[in-house]
Amino acid sequence: MENTKMYLTKIFSRLTNVGWLAQNCQKNWLRYFVCTTILKLRWRIRGGGILIVGAEAMYLSVLADVGCDPENTLEFYLQELCQWRALGDHWEQKTQETLTPSRRRLMNMDESKPYWGQVLARYVPHVIYYALIRELKPKIIVETGTSYGGGTMFLIAAIHKNGEGRVISIDIPPIDGKLTMSETVERKDIGSFIPEFLKGLWEYREGDAKVLLPRVLVEEDVDFFIHDSLHTPTHMAFEYAVARALMRHKTVIATDDILLNTAFDSFLATHQLTGYASIDYPNTGITVNLFSEEELAISTGIVTLD
Repeated sequence: MENTKMYLTKIFSRLTNVGWLAQNCQKNWLRYFVCTTILKLRWRIRGGGILIVGAEAMYLSVLADVGCDPENTLEFYLQELCQWRALGDHWEQKTQETLTPSRRRLMNMDESKPYWGQVLARYVPHVIYYALIRELKPKIIVETGTSYGGGTMFLIAAIHKNGEGRVISIDIPPIDGKLTMSETVERKDIGSFIPEFLKGLWEYREGDAKVLLPRVLVEEDVDFFIHDSLHTPTHMAFEYAVARALMRHKTVIATDDILLNTAFDSFLATHQLTGYASIDYPNTGITVNLFSEEELAISTGIVTLD
């Protein structure tokens, strides 16, 4: 009896753990059906939460929540990136400079195939960010965490194609073993994956996001925010809350490492927002900063005294 109780408790614990549910969506079709069904039930009961969908559905769902009719498919933008040789050549060059052969093997890259195509297939969230930015045409994008700038490059590339916009990155140079970092990046190497022809659209602000993020969100009219800095529950919850409070209606809030803890899922439930994660890469989440009619009528912006 005691063993049965422990077994049932273990099953219940897993079935209510959003991280376990999200990761198990990839196992097989039966687990996908069960896990996505449970996530949908949690989302419906709580009024907010994470939904696991395909990459194209994630892209289209975010655009629909913003109220934007897509001009092109996700595949269209994937091909646009595939054919952008300047980006691919620069990425390959910087990879050769910064990654050892053993590290490349650890990343499961097939040395016999074009590297750039493998990067695009592997880093699905970067392609989704790129496509969303191409469609939404945000003027100001803010991210916390940039390191070598591999992900940042996709953001800047999108606004370069759009012909307008700016990316602001907030970060502290990573040191192996400190602040959840697994590698050390020298200050001179911050943003090194960003090609020179794109750097004019990029601004790097060094410092703690707890200080700089609220300041930037007050000073700038930010359309698109991405968290990818310190991945502790407290810090992640802080960044989501600040972005929620200081960004406008129908702006985008995205985040990496949502499976490390429940911060993103709890944030969505608290504010009754729908977040999306791709079945191919469930560790990245995106939501649209939607406010109720009541909040919009009262005002969600900064109050100034006359």
